[in-house]
Amino acid sequence: MVGKEGAQKRVTYPLVKMLSVSSNEYPMIFVPFKGGKDFEGTIQVYLKDRSKQSTQLRLGLNTLNKNFIVDTGAKGKLEKKKQSFAARMKDKPLVVSPTESLILDGVQLDAKPSFAVSTPLLKVSSFEIIEAKGRDKVEYYLSSDLGNEEKIRKTILRRIKVGDTVRPVVDGEFIVGDRTVTVEFALEASIVMKR
Repeated sequence: MVGKEGAQKRVTYPLVKMLSVSSNEYPMIFVPFKGGKDFEGTIQVYLKDRSKQSTQLRLGLNTLNKNFIVDTGAKGKLEKKKQSFAARMKDKPLVVSPTESLILDGVQLDAKPSFAVSTPLLKVSSFEIIEAKGRDKVEYYLSSDLGNEEKIRKTILRRIKVGDTVRPVVDGEFIVGDRTVTVEFALEASIVMKR
């Protein structure tokens, strides 16, 4: 193994099995794992050269689900004071799965949590920005579960720049389970028109 500072350490662990992924085989082993001051355990990993990647270790869904609650807005959480699941639940967070069904402005949609964006993102086929005095508007279509296209017109609250793209940010009423919340979200489309 090679550490953060380039220090190398030779280790030997029993082989659990060989894992086949895309016609490649990788050895799978259990390794001791320590995170911060309060977490120590054994996790199952498969060995792969990640020397050119930004991280050497990637924790998979099974390990995450078994041992952690992921706070997508934090960094270095294991270095801070340990917080139990029960303590975290006092804030009444909404626990979600990797794919959820929600209702946005009366239209049912599938949604996935993302670690890559801080503003929720709605992907639509196209939208049109309408310049107006005061605040600009945006029009886009959402497909209902019956296949009907519903035209939505909203006031643009702000704009965010992602690379060369500028995305309008609007808000809408989300219904997730039995909870209704108003949330700001950005629009992304392959076709953008202005009038």
